Amino acid sequence: MKNVRNGIVAILCIVFLGNILGGEGTSVVNTVSNEVVALNYFDALKVKLEKGMVKADLILLVDSLLEKENIDSNVIDLLSLKINEEYGAPWPIDTNPYPAHDVYKSWNTLMPHPYKSDICRHDSETTLSLTDNFMNCGYEHPIEGVVTSRFGWRNDRPHNGIDIDLVRGDTVRSVFRGVVRLAKWTGGYGRTLIIRHNNGLETIYAHLYKIMVQPGDIVDPGQAVARGGNSGASRGSHLHFETRYKGKPINPETIIDFKKFELLSDSVVIRKTKQGYVSFQPGTQFHKIKGGDYLYKIAGMYGVSVNQICKWNGIKRNHILLGGKELRVSK
Repeated sequence: MKNVRNGIVAILCIVFLGNILGGEGTSVVNTVSNEVVALNYFDALKVKLEKGMVKADLILLVDSLLEKENIDSNVIDLLSLKINEEYGAPWPIDTNPYPAHDVYKSWNTLMPHPYKSDICRHDSETTLSLTDNFMNCGYEHPIEGVVTSRFGWRNDRPHNGIDIDLVRGDTVRSVFRGVVRLAKWTGGYGRTLIIRHNNGLETIYAHLYKIMVQPGDIVDPGQAVARGGNSGASRGSHLHFETRYKGKPINPETIIDFKKFELLSDSVVIRKTKQGYVSFQPGTQFHKIKGGDYLYKIAGMYGVSVNQICKWNGIKRNHILLGGKELRVSK
């Protein structure tokens, strides 16, 4: 994939050359005139490409062309063909009407959770890319505050996100590039903003004081999208932040480090369970339960504590271990 992207970047450099003039190139292009590429240069270039050119030389050639005032379209076509042959076709254009449309097949601007369970029926495990430097899709923290309530059970009810302390009016930012799906008051959430991202994740920002975007708006990482507040079923100003996949909540702290205000890694693994989804970092270890296993024994095998295993798997110390099931045993 890295080679493909390098090739595509070279193509884009050539396409955007326009009418750039002048400058000295490498020995390959010393015969380029100030007005047009000479015919003998084109022929020589064609022969050289047919014989073969290593990637480093190809990059040098493209760099030299960036200094020229005028480039013959035949040269652009010739180099584009060579790059496509060596490094793959150009980056595919997404023609879907909305992000991750092939995953959801729907776009609802009125309901925060419109998805039916059958959307997850055939899922097992998938790895989602969280950033893409080629498409300039990075990450920015929604707001740098203290986490006051975490994902999991709270007062015998599931808390499907995390709460971040803030002062009413503080700026809330989009974490990834995406498109606003919902921006309205929705019951207990109060003023709510939902953004769908190209990898299929949706991020939810709730209890807002003011929403600064509307459905259909394209937002970038770090873009101000709302002001924090205390609307809906809230006991004090804070941001309720959720990450969901196909409508099912996943723990944001398995994706984001809320102390360092950065991603844990550039990708995340999402695994289907009976309850919904769990997410974890690539390379995370799992233990397959066998007869005679118990939590203290498993914890000792992997050098972790029972409390850590319980936290990672959302279970209690008295949880019954069933043979054949898997327990997460590392970060």
